[in-house]
Amino acid sequence: MTPTGTTFAVGAQGAFMRFDGTQWKAAVVSKPMGQPKELGYPQLRAVAAIADDDVWMAGDYGALFHFDGKTVTSLELDGRFDFIGLWGAAKDDVWLVAKQGSVFHFDGSTWSESFAGDREIVSFWATSSDDIYTLSKAVNSSSTPPRLLHFDGSAWTARPMKGDIEADPHDFVAVSAAVRGQPWIASTGAVYRGDANGNFRSQLSVPHDAVRDLVVVGKDDAWYVDYGWAVQISSGEMASPSKRLSLGPNGSVWAFGDGGWIHSTQDLSDPVKNVTPPIPDTPDEFKLPTRCNARGDTLACVGDKVRSYRRVPGASSEVSLLSNDDPGYGDYVRVNAHGDIAHVSASWVTLRARDGAERNLAVATAKLDDLQLLDDGSMLAIDGKGTIRRAAPGAAMFADVAPWPSTVAAGPSLDSGTVHRPDGNTVWVTNQYTDPQGHWHLLVRDPKGAVVDDALLSGALATATVTTSGTVILATFNQQQGSIVQRRGGTSDDLSLPAPNSGVAGQGKTLLAASGEDIYYVPVTFDDPVSGTRLYRLHDGTASRVILPLQEVYGLYPQPDGVFVQSAQGSTLFVPAWN
Repeated sequence: MTPTGTTFAVGAQGAFMRFDGTQWKAAVVSKPMGQPKELGYPQLRAVAAIADDDVWMAGDYGALFHFDGKTVTSLELDGRFDFIGLWGAAKDDVWLVAKQGSVFHFDGSTWSESFAGDREIVSFWATSSDDIYTLSKAVNSSSTPPRLLHFDGSAWTARPMKGDIEADPHDFVAVSAAVRGQPWIASTGAVYRGDANGNFRSQLSVPHDAVRDLVVVGKDDAWYVDYGWAVQISSGEMASPSKRLSLGPNGSVWAFGDGGWIHSTQDLSDPVKNVTPPIPDTPDEFKLPTRCNARGDTLACVGDKVRSYRRVPGASSEVSLLSNDDPGYGDYVRVNAHGDIAHVSASWVTLRARDGAERNLAVATAKLDDLQLLDDGSMLAIDGKGTIRRAAPGAAMFADVAPWPSTVAAGPSLDSGTVHRPDGNTVWVTNQYTDPQGHWHLLVRDPKGAVVDDALLSGALATATVTTSGTVILATFNQQQGSIVQRRGGTSDDLSLPAPNSGVAGQGKTLLAASGEDIYYVPVTFDDPVSGTRLYRLHDGTASRVILPLQEVYGLYPQPDGVFVQSAQGSTLFVPAWN
């Protein structure tokens, strides 16, 4: 960040971005002179902004650039080096760090090597020209302890690493400091605070070996990256999805995530908020899939327990734990706008009101394929036999509303029943079935069981959703046409949405969900690991897209003002509606 408040960021594929306090503007840096031709745009890993017209950028294969406010110039230093750190105090005092162990200094006219080491530098931090740290590890030797070097303005010297840190078996990943002589160090499993004598005391430890970065923001506090999220040590507050951190003004921290996400911890009105804390890995025999549902300000999830969370501006908190502490493998939850939660198991539905009142309803007959809890307190369900069932507000059991239509020659496909709720009290019921000729159909009924559509599908149905007005959106696949997303009765290109497997090598599950007449759509849950997950919104006939910092998405739960996006890694984001 420059003295005028302008912030610069760099990233993959030559990305070079400038933030003027209101918006980010992006440019692309061309291939540097020393980089192999086949690599294309450079991987940029470091930036130092001395002024708006004096910005340095560096990255792999000796990539080094300077921006003078108008033009980016490539400089050839040494293609053998991969640069991981940059810091500048003035136009004639800039420091550059290479992963291979060397540190370079720019005096305003010439770059020179200040230090040449034989270890791999994993982290670099500078608070002034006479207070610089590097943290390095031995190459090809896991038993050699890490080395902390310090530059005092005249010489580089090794600093001791004593105390709690000596017994840490993890890889060390970051060094940071805010007070002279008091560096902090992070391993993948812990964060340590050091003193002037080299004694390091543990500040926290994590059980899942997932710490990736660290930034100290004061004498007694720091932010670190854990399980892909920025976490503040003093408060435990979680901010944006993150891979790297950088110090900002007034004790704030910039968090950088996959897919180009950049957020400041000073501004909690970020486009994407974390709603549920990441769930650490557990042994497979103890791990249940986490299924969530959301409405209004309430998100409920069932995994090893049933939990609910409240969405509030800038934060969230776990607010309740249902009395059923032993969910089954196929259990799921549903929520209405009042914060009431229905926990659906094979034999029972446990309904808990927001005020804590709780009651149980016996399923009694066939297992429920799906259920929705409506804002009026009633529940509408579809069971495995295709029977629509309803529980009135306050009822102790479900009543049959309509059986599977006798006019349909075949019964419903296994586990295909879905109750769609595009708004608070509008519901549609769908089932798949196969006719005697072997063709796939999607049967759509209203809440009373009347058939409103019997769609002959052009291929296997990946997923479907229904809007408030009853418009059906289908994602199908067949060998002749491939993947298609289309409006029922429309053509494959009338929605301006890409096919489910468009631009992606792998095949994952497609997600579609309606909110009113709007459609939210994720082409594939296993998306490109570099670009992140593409989330589309179809509004007033126009599709637009954002990139989420996730590589695997488990569910979409639309709201009037946006959509909850659940990742398979155990966290849920709320993404406000965009234009």
